[in-house]
Amino acid sequence: MNQTLAKLRHNLTRVGWSLIIPLCLIITGLAQTQPSAPSPPPYQSLRYEEDWSYLSDKTKQTGDLDKLKYIPLNGRGWYLSLGGEARIRYEYFSQFNFGAGPQDDDGYLLQRYLLHADMRLGKRVRVFTQLQSAVGTWRNGGPRLTDDDRLEVHQAFVDLKFGDEAKSLTVRAGRHEMDFGAGRLISAGEGLNVRRSFDGVRLIYRHGQWLINAQVNKLVSIKPGLFNDAPDPSQTFCGIGATRPRPKMRGGHQFAYIGLDRKLGRFDQGAGRELRHTVIARTYGGAKQLDYNFVTIFQWGSFKSVGRETGIRAWAVAADAGYTMNAIPLKPRFGLRADAMSGDRNPNDRRLETFNPLFPGTAYSDTIAGDAGRLTLRCGKVRFAQN
Repeated sequence: MNQTLAKLRHNLTRVGWSLIIPLCLIITGLAQTQPSAPSPPPYQSLRYEEDWSYLSDKTKQTGDLDKLKYIPLNGRGWYLSLGGEARIRYEYFSQFNFGAGPQDDDGYLLQRYLLHADMRLGKRVRVFTQLQSAVGTWRNGGPRLTDDDRLEVHQAFVDLKFGDEAKSLTVRAGRHEMDFGAGRLISAGEGLNVRRSFDGVRLIYRHGQWLINAQVNKLVSIKPGLFNDAPDPSQTFCGIGATRPRPKMRGGHQFAYIGLDRKLGRFDQGAGRELRHTVIARTYGGAKQLDYNFVTIFQWGSFKSVGRETGIRAWAVAADAGYTMNAIPLKPRFGLRADAMSGDRNPNDRRLETFNPLFPGTAYSDTIAGDAGRLTLRCGKVRFAQN
């Protein structure tokens, strides 16, 4: 018992020293924040979804750091917006993987730093870039693949927009993050220390309340070193999805198709080429303090292994409902979540029933899972994330 307490004190001391610089930055950010200033728009998980053009009105620039969020380039509405964030997380697991395999008695530290620049050249052209540096230390056996990526171009894309606000088409080309729906099939992986991005082309069509996305992409593969991440040549996916919001129910409906061509899929039936088609239907919303999210997914296709072709038939369903107690400090949410998916019953038959989650989010309960009470420094101002 005394040995365990000694290790815990040692770990907390190491973490304390590692947090000195970030905490100094946070204190500086707090000192620069004016309590009487109006609240800025919320930061987004996908930072390219933020719009700081309202700061063109200098009367709305209430802090010194607002000058970094809107840097005018000319008199025609061209501007540059800068931002960044730092996340420092210490993890310790007791009896990891139920005690199977080597254990890490000291825990480990994960650090992630992101810095982006968003240049708007009027309403038609946009260039967005983001650097990512992720570091994993102290873990027995070294950092995992998704823990360490010292410095890379995480996002770099160009947007060309046609049309007006009521009806528009945006062509996006380059490296970018994506989140679809609740992140069960396509997600930027906020829970990972190294966030996920894709290389490809995406079309974004807006017509009234409808939002339609179509894309062809390759997953960006993480490689040790500096500035050498590259698209994974072994798998390509394409898809199209539509979202119809329902403001009265504070939610909406989503439908999508995703096609995956993976040159080397591995299952109990063997290893081979996987051609998988996925359709998803989702409805979400809420009323007053209640919220809900229901998802149904079906998959089909073919799997070829050692000259043998197997048909794919798989499915998954998920339900998430919650109740938020607004009258209590911190506004806790009590939820009930259930997930079910198919698995292969017979590896020797000609049907593969294993569900493939594609590129899912890794959080168990939501995007803050594992980061409850997280302090995140973004462009010098502090946001406190709560479940």
